[in-house]
Amino acid sequence: MDPALLVAARAVLLDALESLAAELVRRRLPTPPALRDDLRLQRGIHGARRLR
Repeated sequence: MDPALLVAARAVLLDALESLAAELVRRRLPTPPALRDDLRLQRGIHGARRLR
């Protein structure tokens, strides 16, 4: 698989997770633990990619 496509796909995934989490907050609903964990993981991956 092309590494650039993987990076792009991860960025799209992070955007989608961020949007979902923001909507839950807006509706005053709890963030499921799995979503919270996935966000932490994807943010970490995204942040690590920016440092390179």
